[in-house]
Amino acid sequence: MYPGKQAEIAERFEAIWDQALPVDEKILKNAGQIWRRRLSFEARRRIEVSPNGTLLDLHRSDPKALDDLSARVVTYEPGESRALDRANTNVKEDFGFDWECYEGWRELPDEGFLFDFTEEDDRFAWNGIWRRDLNVPEPPGFQAAQRVWQISGRGLGKGGANALTAALKRMSDNHVLPKADENGARLFRLSRLATYLGEAC
Repeated sequence: MYPGKQAEIAERFEAIWDQALPVDEKILKNAGQIWRRRLSFEARRRIEVSPNGTLLDLHRSDPKALDDLSARVVTYEPGESRALDRANTNVKEDFGFDWECYEGWRELPDEGFLFDFTEEDDRFAWNGIWRRDLNVPEPPGFQAAQRVWQISGRGLGKGGANALTAALKRMSDNHVLPKADENGARLFRLSRLATYLGEAC
C-alpha cells in the first residue's frame, strides 16, 4: 500500500514497540475494573435521570441499565455448610448484620448487584438484592455481599419480588434457564428476565 515506505514504517513501529509496556494479567485485570466502573457510572446516571419509578419499571423499559451495573440473577440449591456459617458469622461481626457470604463462587462479579434466589424442587424463593464490594476483605474461598434495598435510590416497589420470582419460574417452565453448574447454581444477566417479567405481570 505504501511503496518505498516499508523501512520508514518498520522503524516507526519499532520505536513505538520499544516504548510500549508489556500487558500482563495484572494490567488486564486493572483495565477490566476501570471499564466496569465506567459502565457502572454511566448506568447509574441513566438510572438517576430515568422517569421510571421503581427498579421493576426501569428493568421493563431499560434492562441494559442494570446489566451495566453488573446486576446478575443467582440461583442455587439451599444447603448447610459449617465453613459458610463461620464465614457469615465473621463477616457480620466485622461489617454488620446485613452482610453474608457465598461459598466458592468465583464466577460472581467482583462488584455489582446479585438478585438472589434459592431453588428447590423447581420452586424459587426470593432472598433479596445483594451488593458485591471488593473493598471489603473476604474470608479465603468466600465472596462477601451486603443486602441492599435500593439501587441508585430506587427500590423494587410493591410486588416487585413476586414479579421477579414469577418471571424466573416462567423461564424455568419454558426451559430457557441457563444450565446449572455441578453444584446446582446458576448465574446470568438480569436482562434475561425482562421478556418473562413483562408476561408475568
